[in-house]
Amino acid sequence: MAPDRYAITYPTLADRDQGLLPHLHAFAEQQKRNFRAEAGKRPATVDTAVAEGHLRLDFALRNDTDDFVSIVATGEMYTGGARGVPLLAAFNWHRGSRQVIALPDLFDNRDAGLRAIAAHVRRELTARGRRDPAMALTDRDRMLQGTAPVVENYATYFVHGSPGRSGITVIFPPYQVAPYARGFIEIPIPGTILLPHLKKNLRRTFAATVP
Repeated sequence: MAPDRYAITYPTLADRDQGLLPHLHAFAEQQKRNFRAEAGKRPATVDTAVAEGHLRLDFALRNDTDDFVSIVATGEMYTGGARGVPLLAAFNWHRGSRQVIALPDLFDNRDAGLRAIAAHVRRELTARGRRDPAMALTDRDRMLQGTAPVVENYATYFVHGSPGRSGITVIFPPYQVAPYARGFIEIPIPGTILLPHLKKNLRRTFAATVP
């Protein structure tokens, strides 16, 4: 398989954030394995370029504060057919604990936090449809299922804003809450929505005044 079938770019990380790099590499290596497995299923009679396809993956810095550095990976795996498979992941490195923080790990009460986020996301998606008919939801059942307050629906998020006034932005891949043509959909969640449910040691990141 030709080396140029892979196009993977990484951000430059500060010395104190090098512990995040193995997480990015592990995700990229998993996508390579997935790609090779799918490419290997293509029949030998098809064009070589199509049979081998390509893997594109870009790790982009989305936010960098005293508390968090957030990286979002987007890309595509193509091994033939009408379109490629979109790739999406996010990595939120908490500098204090030197750990990647999954969204459920933000909360004392995971279920309450997810319910608050889901309610806000549904309001925002509905409001976007009212403001712009082109963004109106054509499949409400898809939206309700894709925004249900379960962990897998909110696996991809990044921290946004400045210290003390941060929030998170959740990202939905194509098909999850809207048709494929809408692409990735980002919904910001204000820190005020999160604050009642956050773990105590994380509250200063998301609100200027800590209760």
